Amino acid sequence: MLFLTAFQSGLFALFLLTLRSRKKRDNRILGIYLLTLFFQLAHSLVARFGLLETIPHLAYQGSKFIFLGGPLLYLYARSIAKNLSIRKWDWLHILPAIAISSYNFFSYDILSVADKLAFLQSRQALVVPWVSAMLLYFYYLQLISYIIASIRLVHLNSVENISWLKFLLYGFAIIWTFDILMLGMKAFTPELADVYYPWLEAISRTYTFSYINVFVFKGLLQPALFHGEN
Repeated sequence: MLFLTAFQSGLFALFLLTLRSRKKRDNRILGIYLLTLFFQLAHSLVARFGLLETIPHLAYQGSKFIFLGGPLLYLYARSIAKNLSIRKWDWLHILPAIAISSYNFFSYDILSVADKLAFLQSRQALVVPWVSAMLLYFYYLQLISYIIASIRLVHLNSVENISWLKFLLYGFAIIWTFDILMLGMKAFTPELADVYYPWLEAISRTYTFSYINVFVFKGLLQPALFHGEN
């Protein structure tokens, strides 16, 4: 199920990124978001099968994109709002993601294969615990903030294909809610995580798989969503 979800996300992302239409900017923003989802799911898949030490280059790749989801969906919502546009400074929303990616690159990606293997086998973390905790809190705050901002934008502005945008925002908001619950449970209530995490993860994976299927199906049934005028 995880493999199929990652595959569908990646395939539809490539479709949006290579589609020639008048909505090129909108499609690229959504395509990049789906591509980040693909990398996160693919990383989870590789980790689950214990392949990180076999392919050390893939380690920590999923974490590069955790701060991109909220900003990209917000920018997508702003992009398709009729009376709004993306301003140059709106791209500053992705600065946290750039900072994390840069840190990962200089802390891990530039290492040799031997050094990467040694690092993974040492079970060290890329950041000290207190920094990790701060990043986790920031992740929660960021997701909640962008969910609220995106939904507020939809309700306060005239948006083309508003039913599609609501489906998009509310659907991914539920996925993020599962992420927040699972990460919070692991970080703050490990005793509960031992009991409930597998069940919550199974529900989350099933929902994500079902949602991505419906997402792709709706997109293919309504090609005007990606071919219309900006």
